[in-house]
Amino acid sequence: MKTIYEMEAHEFLDLPFIDKPEQAFDSIIIIPSQELHDSGFNEIICVGVNKNTAVGIVCNFSDIIYIDGITGCGRDWLTQCTKAPVAWSIDCLPKSQLLRLFIGTPGFKISTGRNVSSFEVFSYKESNQ
Repeated sequence: MKTIYEMEAHEFLDLPFIDKPEQAFDSIIIIPSQELHDSGFNEIICVGVNKNTAVGIVCNFSDIIYIDGITGCGRDWLTQCTKAPVAWSIDCLPKSQLLRLFIGTPGFKISTGRNVSSFEVFSYKESNQ
C-alpha cells in the first residue's frame, strides 16, 4: 500500500468511505470538491490517515470543518468548556475552490506569525470589542 507521500490526488478519492464516528487518526487530508453544498460553498472531502497511510474517506459532503468542534471546546464541550472558546473553521470557496481558514467566534481575529518555513496562525481578541 502506498503512503500519502506517494499517492496521486485522484487515488484519495478512490478510497472507501468509513462510517465509524469518533475514529482516531494521526492526520486528515482535506480535498476541495467540485460539488456545491446547499449552503452555496463547495463540499469538502476528508481522508483519515494513520502512520502515513490513507485509511479512507471520513467526510464527503460537508461544507465546513469546525476545528475542535462547532463550539471550539472539544468533544465534551458541555462539561469541559471553562473559558471562552475560539471556534476555528475551514470551508471551500465556491468559485475558486480554495480553502479558507477563519474564526467564527465574534470579536476574534487571526494573527499571523513570521513568513518562515513553519507558518503560524493565532487567534486574538480584538481590543475594540
